[in-house]
Amino acid sequence: AAAAAQTTTSPAAAAGPVVFREETPPPLLPALEPLSVIARKTEAYCGPTDESNWVVPGRLMVGAFPGLPDDAENAALLSSILDE
Repeated sequence: AAAAAQTTTSPAAAAGPVVFREETPPPLLPALEPLSVIARKTEAYCGPTDESNWVVPGRLMVGAFPGLPDDAENAALLSSILDE
């Protein structure tokens, strides 16, 4: 579906009107499972690194550091996560 466009003219915009597009919000994340359920299937919540884990398996991950200092290692890690 095409996003609805609203045109607003700004006095500071000498080049012409500024167009703002209202984006469709992303789908909501599913509800979190109860801790008693998570405790029975911890492997589903283990992340690809020792310092990461899935909050919502396959959808939302958290970790101590968002990348690695070495660019090649970081690219390999990100590729492995995206390939899962």
